This record gives sequence, structure tokens and C-alpha cells, in this order.
Amino acid sequence: MNMSDVIMSLCDNLKYLQHFCTEGICMWVTDTEQFVGLVKGRDSPGDFFAVGEPIQQGGTAREALKTKKVINRYLPPEIYGVEANVIAVPIYDSDNRDIPVGVLGLSKSRKYQAGVLDISEKLLTSMEQLGQASNEIAIGAEQISVQSNHISSLTQTVVATTGEVKEAMQQVRNIAQQTKLLGINAMIEAAHAAAAGKGFYVVAEEIRKLADVSKEVTIGVDKILKEVEEKMDLVVAAIQKSLDSTTSQAASTQELAASLQEITSVTENLISLAKYL
Repeated sequence: MNMSDVIMSLCDNLKYLQHFCTEGICMWVTDTEQFVGLVKGRDSPGDFFAVGEPIQQGGTAREALKTKKVINRYLPPEIYGVEANVIAVPIYDSDNRDIPVGVLGLSKSRKYQAGVLDISEKLLTSMEQLGQASNEIAIGAEQISVQSNHISSLTQTVVATTGEVKEAMQQVRNIAQQTKLLGINAMIEAAHAAAAGKGFYVVAEEIRKLADVSKEVTIGVDKILKEVEEKMDLVVAAIQKSLDSTTSQAASTQELAASLQEITSVTENLISLAKYL
């Protein structure tokens, strides 16, 4: 079989390979000078060359003819207009295994691979940023939880102190009551002493008035303390509610971070897979 017969046979049989040329793939045959056969799928590198065009110097077909080796090369978009992988296999005449008579090649567009890779890398970047934000939120929620516990502890201390003040005011009230009784008794005794007890009567009257004022003050303080106690109860309840929400938020954020980590892992696998498409 001479050279033209080998090339012609391959060209005739290319039509059977048409079904293997799915989207982005083309198969071609050259002799030692030009492309002599071509079948292609949609959006394949075969859209950028045609039968009858010469083999380019420095191209994969020319290199396969020159080196007599199978050439597997990545081509930048400047060659075909899109990124592509090309395999070129030298063809030999059955009577001469030393000199190639042509090349059988396959060109595969990396257009969709590049798209998947770009999307995957952007997704990975977004996942990493979201994961970082999630971690910052989790740290913030944890800090808020710590501060809320601290505030709750301080509030409980204030409530306890309010109780101590109430006990002290009760003692003041008791003292005022006793002082008033003493003043009344002193007034009675001064009355019995008539003119001799007049000065003592004045002092006793002032003691009684002071006891009344002390009583009124303690009533006012009791009212204020009651209001403070009621407000502190509301504060404690609000802090506890906030603490519960913060704890729940921290747990949810941790779950989100774990989910983001899984998505990041899947995205990394997708990037690895895209590189081999």
C-alpha cells in the first residue's frame, strides 16, 4: 500500500469516527504537507482550519512528522481561538516504518473546561470568603456570649446588692419607728414635768419629726428599690434571651462553617476534575 492509499483509507474511514466527535472534539488527517481529512463536532477546534490548508510550521502535526513520536500538547487560545488539547500520531506506510507519511490527530476544545474551571475557582474564592466571614461571626457570637454571661453575673450582683439595701432600709425603718416612740415618750414625760420640761419637750418634738421624715425617706427608697428590682428582672430576662439567641447563633454558625467546608472540598474536587476534562 503506497502513501496515498494509506491516507485515502484513513480519510474514507473518518466518517465512521464522526460519532465520536462530540461537542468540542474534531479528528483530522494530514499527509506530509496539508490537511486531507476532517470530521468535527460543534464548537470544536476544527472550525479554525480546513481540508487543503497547509500544516503549520511548529504545529503538532509538523512536530509528530519530525520527531516520529506521538505529540500531546496544550495549545493557548492564540492558535485556535480557544484553549485546546491536541494529540498527533504519526502514520507510517506498511512498507516503510521509518518515515511517516502523515498524521492522525484529535483536537479537543477546552472552552467548557475553562468555563467550569473559572466558575469553580470563583466559587472556591467565594466559599473561602464566606467561610472566613462565618468564622468571624462565630468568634463574635462567642465573645458576645461571654460578655452576656459577664453582664448577667453583674446584674445578679446588683440584684443581690439591692436586696441588701432593702434589708438595711428595713433596719432604718425600725430605728425610725423606735426613735418616734422614744420621742413620744419623751414628750409625755416633758408634759408631766410642766415648765421644767419645756426645753426637753422641744427636743422630743424634733426627734419625733425626724423619725417621721426618716420613715418617709425609707418609704421613698423602698419604692425606688422596688422599681430598680423590677427593671433588673427585665434586664436579666432580656440578657438571658439574648444569651440563648447568641448560643443558638453560635451553634448555627458552626454548622454553617462545617457545611461551607464541605462545599469548599467539593469545589476543590471539581477544579481538579475540570483540569482533566
